[in-house]
Amino acid sequence: MSHARTECPLTHINLPKEAVNTLVRGSVRTLAEVAEWTDRDLLSLPNFGPASVASLRALLADTGALAR
Repeated sequence: MSHARTECPLTHINLPKEAVNTLVRGSVRTLAEVAEWTDRDLLSLPNFGPASVASLRALLADTGALAR
């Protein structure tokens, strides 16, 4: 996994703005940080549903940031 890509701020990735804002409010700032969250953790965030989780997991897989 590329360290530079995983340390990219969430505000610079291709996710809907609402999803990024929810993650930032949840104290997640980078792809590396969000890769450590479980789906259950993500779903516990307000307004972050299964479609958001699926989009995020696809993005993490595409960037090689999935640790699991």
